[in-house]
Amino acid sequence: MQRRAAPLKKQSDKRISGSFSIGRFIAFYVLYIAGMMIFLADPVAGWLNLDKGFSIGEAVTSAQFLRWLGIQCHCDGRVLQMQGASLSIEFGCNGLEAIMILAAGILAYPGSWKRKGWGLLTGFILLQILNWMRIVLLAAASQYSPAIFEILHVYVAQGVMIVLALLCFIIYVQKAPASDGG
Repeated sequence: MQRRAAPLKKQSDKRISGSFSIGRFIAFYVLYIAGMMIFLADPVAGWLNLDKGFSIGEAVTSAQFLRWLGIQCHCDGRVLQMQGASLSIEFGCNGLEAIMILAAGILAYPGSWKRKGWGLLTGFILLQILNWMRIVLLAAASQYSPAIFEILHVYVAQGVMIVLALLCFIIYVQKAPASDGG
């Protein structure tokens, strides 16, 4: 009688079943989102307005990119002013919402704080670059095709940022094993 060896488990099977709980993930995700939203609430925003500061930074950077592309533009606070159009960069337009979605996912997913830190840093940089591209595209569309601007702004641009944040999170999950502690 020959004895058969037990089949080897894949490392990924052990990682997911051993340390990942979808219930725990959802609970922490909701907790992190709620915590981040507190910083945008009126009482906190009165003394630390992250949204306004972030929007102004987005507007200043986007205005510079537009000038490099030959579009006459100047920035007044969070408003990009161009010939024939003004765009106000508000919450949802500034990329902060997408960054919060990604950050909550990374923080809620099991892993070491070192990996989470790298995930947050690289995700933030990537989403920033993509959001600047989105704002520049919307500003250019407002100059050259106002009808397309409306479609892009209302129906496409915000959803694209949310999808990109989710894609960044999926890449993070694929690259960051859940079993490394934290």
